[in-house]
Amino acid sequence: MGYKVFINYRKALSGKDARLLHGVLTREFGRGAVFLDTSELEGGDHWPSKLEREVDASSSMAVLIPAGWADVLNEKGERRLDNPNDFVRFEIARAFMRNIPVLPILIDGAEVPAPAALPTNLIGLTALQAMLLRSESFDDDAGKIGKRLKQLIAAARPRGVPLWAAGGAAASALGLGVAAGLYLIEPPSDNVFRQQAKEARAERDAARAEAATAKRQLQTVQDALERADADKEAAEKALAGAREQAAEAQTKLAAAERRVREAEAALKKGGADVAELEEARAGAARLGADVAAKEREIAALRAEAARLKSVAQLGTTQSEGGEQPKVENFLARGGYEDKAKGLIRTLEGHGYGVTAAAFSPDGKTIVSGSSDNNLKLWDAATGKLIRTLERHAYAVTAAAFSPDGKTVVSGSEGRTLKLWDAADLTAR
Repeated sequence: MGYKVFINYRKALSGKDARLLHGVLTREFGRGAVFLDTSELEGGDHWPSKLEREVDASSSMAVLIPAGWADVLNEKGERRLDNPNDFVRFEIARAFMRNIPVLPILIDGAEVPAPAALPTNLIGLTALQAMLLRSESFDDDAGKIGKRLKQLIAAARPRGVPLWAAGGAAASALGLGVAAGLYLIEPPSDNVFRQQAKEARAERDAARAEAATAKRQLQTVQDALERADADKEAAEKALAGAREQAAEAQTKLAAAERRVREAEAALKKGGADVAELEEARAGAARLGADVAAKEREIAALRAEAARLKSVAQLGTTQSEGGEQPKVENFLARGGYEDKAKGLIRTLEGHGYGVTAAAFSPDGKTIVSGSSDNNLKLWDAATGKLIRTLERHAYAVTAAAFSPDGKTVVSGSEGRTLKLWDAADLTAR
């Protein structure tokens, strides 16, 4: 049985459209006049042989082309159209070979692939005018397709076995006139071969261009790999630097955590610090009183110095060429200190009043304490300062050596006592 229309389609892309078109064309041509593999093949049929017979027996072919039709891949990642045994390619090529009218049908805005994207035996599709099959106007478009297929079938010439393909038997039949009712058709003209050669050369040139592009892409990839190796080395150096920075940061973090713990401990001592602050204020008040007393003492000394100066001037006026007055001699010898009987030496260095002083048991060292919060150690023989100790926060009020001379004890208004190693303090 010959079909009026053979529907060629790719199931994965246009199976639904093929079934719907089959229904419309069946109403147009009659039941059993439209071939669709899923509805016409039966169990046990040999697909290749069955499809070949049905294509040969059909009067026209409708090729459904959705978007991506030429780029469908098999399970190996290869284009299906590049396989000569692909059913879609096989059916179209068979129809061209048998001079069966072929109508390309573009689904929902798809386009006929370029010649470079098609195998050589399918390039003929690009020379055929296609029709549209759109979802929004499916029935109307399908009706127009049916009418056009009827026109193509009516315009097609009778087909038979080509003489150039039939071999000697067909030639003998030609010598006898009519051979068993077979139609004989001429072999393809030179123009057909020229066109095929032209298309083959175009395909070759396209392949060469594609190969050149692939070569450039390969070089680009190789260059990128070389850059990636250099980037990797730089990245490894950067990683090493980052690790060093991380180690330093970890060290700083540990130090910061230690300071936090110390600060928290100091915070817990806040009550004691407040008490010390109050004591400091009291000490400051006492120091203020000491300063006022010192200022009064300084004022008295200045007044005495002025008085002595006036006496000296008086003595100079009364003496002519003789011995200088006793007052002037008194000033020249250093004032009151030189007049103080038994004074050995004056030790100066404290900023405020001295509040405590003691000799070591061997008499070689003196310790003194002052309202300036400091302890000072002196060499008793020379009067030179050995060391100043600044650990008290408030005025030192007491200082003494232990009986064996090995330890110094000091007390302050801060309600604290401090013990010192005399050997370390007096070491020169």
